[in-house]
Amino acid sequence: MQFDLQYFVFASASLRASRGPTAPMFRRLARACAAASARCASSSSSSSSSTACFASTALPRASASRPRDAAPRASQKPAQLYVARGVSASPRIAHGADKKTKLTPENSIEVTFVERDGERRAVRGLIGENLLETAHRHDVELEGACEGSLACSTCHVVFEDEKVFETLPEACDDENDMLDLAYGLTATSRLGCQVTLERGALEGCVVILPRATRNFAVDGFVPKPH
Repeated sequence: MQFDLQYFVFASASLRASRGPTAPMFRRLARACAAASARCASSSSSSSSSTACFASTALPRASASRPRDAAPRASQKPAQLYVARGVSASPRIAHGADKKTKLTPENSIEVTFVERDGERRAVRGLIGENLLETAHRHDVELEGACEGSLACSTCHVVFEDEKVFETLPEACDDENDMLDLAYGLTATSRLGCQVTLERGALEGCVVILPRATRNFAVDGFVPKPH
């Protein structure tokens, strides 16, 4: 009987957090069983007295005033199902958080942008970021209307050296679809948001900004870092 009592106390306690019409009854039942278990545990009598101890405890009963299958009252909230959800995080550079990172020869490489007026700008790009982010870091007028989500071709760039271009990972189908819409497409064209800076062939590379882009923005639009 003592084993059955302990099991019953455990089962009742597990229902304390239940929600619904019977929740108050389960809470009262768990408290009564816990009190009965404490009295029986402190008793030094035989198992028969333990049975009597448990039997003498008045246990609450469900109210018979409401049918078991009756609809819940309006004041009672139905039980809710909680589903664990993961947390999604985008790179900090996408929100401008890393723009103040000090660039050193150890954590960056040199990249040269040829702007639309022909001016060459040699800048340093943080290893791990893409060409679009590097351009925005140094206020180079390279558009990024879709913010790197492969939904436009406004960050279209052209690699000056074909050998450097051949070292890049192959473009995915989505990037090729957007490149088909790019203005002034060439054999060494890529989207800046898809080219990640790393040591090797990209050190000292030269990328050319096309003279125009295809975007819904009005003429004279000047992109700003985001």
